[in-house]
Amino acid sequence: MLIPDLQRPYVWTPNQVTLLVDSLIRGWPFGTLLLWKVNHQELEGIPFRPFWTIVTRVDDGNGTHVTQMNPPTSYHMVLDGQQRVQSLLLAFGGDDWGFKLEDREWMEETKERRPRGRQAKYRHWSKASLCFDLEMFKSEYEKQGCNLLAVDFRKILAWAITDPQGGQSAHPKPENYEDPLPKAYEAEKRQRYVRVSRLWREAQANSSLKEAQFRNIIKPLLEQQGLDEEQVQGLLHPLGELMTTLRDVKDSEVTFLELQPHDEQTWSQDSYNDAIVSIFTRLNTAGRTLTREEITLAWLKVGWETEHTEGKTAGKCFAELANVVSDQGLKLETDELVSAASFLWAVAYNDGRLLANSDLLKGNIIRTMASALSTEWGLIVDSLSRGAEHLKERTIEYGSRGQVTSLYALAVLWAWIYIAESWKRGHELRELTCDHFEQQCVATINDYLDRWLMCSQWAGVWSGSSITSIEVYSKRLSDLYRHINAVNDPDIAHREWKECFAKLVDELSVDAISYVNTISAPSRERVSTYRSVLWIWHRLDQDRWSTSQIHLRI
Repeated sequence: MLIPDLQRPYVWTPNQVTLLVDSLIRGWPFGTLLLWKVNHQELEGIPFRPFWTIVTRVDDGNGTHVTQMNPPTSYHMVLDGQQRVQSLLLAFGGDDWGFKLEDREWMEETKERRPRGRQAKYRHWSKASLCFDLEMFKSEYEKQGCNLLAVDFRKILAWAITDPQGGQSAHPKPENYEDPLPKAYEAEKRQRYVRVSRLWREAQANSSLKEAQFRNIIKPLLEQQGLDEEQVQGLLHPLGELMTTLRDVKDSEVTFLELQPHDEQTWSQDSYNDAIVSIFTRLNTAGRTLTREEITLAWLKVGWETEHTEGKTAGKCFAELANVVSDQGLKLETDELVSAASFLWAVAYNDGRLLANSDLLKGNIIRTMASALSTEWGLIVDSLSRGAEHLKERTIEYGSRGQVTSLYALAVLWAWIYIAESWKRGHELRELTCDHFEQQCVATINDYLDRWLMCSQWAGVWSGSSITSIEVYSKRLSDLYRHINAVNDPDIAHREWKECFAKLVDELSVDAISYVNTISAPSRERVSTYRSVLWIWHRLDQDRWSTSQIHLRI
């Protein structure tokens, strides 16, 4: 089993893993998996990742993944159920499998409170595995009248440090430092905590074994833990019942749905890939549908070249970009920024072809995109920041209550600015020439920015089949990008750049005028339809614009 890289990262917490194991022991439903079977040859073109043995959330690390000694001829990609399968591996896998978290996180998980005092200079961390508290188990079993089904295993399943060498950070700690987890390797704790994976291994999937046989099987394990004869005898009866329960869990059938394999007679490869991604995006993910942009960002993180972004990951870069444009008054979600960056990539690096669903299963395309965006990230940030600054200067707002409601309109504007910035950087200009070119560009942006944003909406460009419109604009801007890069004269480059956008705007005039001439609000509740038109009308005359800013009561 593997995870396609269109999956979001593993996000479950240790407590959620504990709840899953508790549910299994109680015989509660596990749920259905959705799998996609691929052969070894198909796997070469699909970005994927293996499951983790140690999930590391310290310093943005990922951890250690499962290695395959003898690769099979086919694999199952987990499209739905990654969190559950990964959690089972962390709970029942090797003795060292588990989580590596900062102690502050462990404190919140195990004690449901934050540690007191100021945050230490060093962020201490601990690596823990899921263990079984034998002492608590015996106590709870007896308290429930020796009824295993009544036992709450959430009190018995405990995360503990099992590695005396690499189980904790080596930074010095103050004398009053409170460790968030027990150390299962210490002599007094070793008799109490046994790794769940060891119990799982001993629970042989043999339906003929009874409790008495399991008591004999489990006894050597208890002795290895250092328990004396009296302790061993006190635990054999409840553990014998537990082992038959674990055996039944191991024997349980997990239902799964498997997608049909690719059939050349029925599907083209692109249409098949498109269907795979569409199915995946429609799955409910943590209570909501996963968007294409989230999938794109997940893959960008895999191929991101951090050496071009000062060591910052793709996630960090997009988070910082959101802050940059927010400082200019433009509030954008990560999805929107990923969409805009994807459009820039299509214009500059993909001959104007937008990223399609089918491309999300093509490693050669997504890796190329990640490489290009990370390499040019500084220029992308500058372009989006400049565009946001122009919007702020002209008090143009984006969103459902702003003058601009289409992200596509902003994406085209940003790509146009990016082309000019890219040309300027790619040509060695003297300081005065560079300043003159920049002044020309700023004047041109001021001439066309309002008209582009408003007229593209009034002309209905972004309503209905807007994807067709954005594809046309992407191709025309891509042609401009290639053409202008062959020009060395800054005046000619600016003229070509200006004429391209002027033509885009002029083509909208007839439909935009028609809209304005026929605009009407059928009811008082729809009067906001006049908002952007009136806003522009006030700006066309300086007296009107000044007067419009005076409150009506004044």
